[in-house]
Amino acid sequence: MNWAIPAVSMLSMRDKGKFSLGGGYNSVYWISKPPTALAETLTANNQTPYASVYINTKEGPVVLEIPPASERTAIFGSAIDIWQVPVADIGPAGMDQ
Repeated sequence: MNWAIPAVSMLSMRDKGKFSLGGGYNSVYWISKPPTALAETLTANNQTPYASVYINTKEGPVVLEIPPASERTAIFGSAIDIWQVPVADIGPAGMDQ
């Protein structure tokens, strides 16, 4: 079923990828090099280093603080749900810039 691909991809990256490293919810996973085919992700861009945070709000709200952009560096991205639908932009393009 094609409709399930986004959720299956996210759960696979969470369980077989990130959580298998010993972290869990609310842990930051930073991948310093662009992914290769060995990363086994469906939508990865091979030009972009990635950071991931899997947030669990069962016990209440979670605040994600992103360092402000400087002249030399900035973090750009999107908060997405399990279906890979954008919820909010992060970084200079976000609501609080």
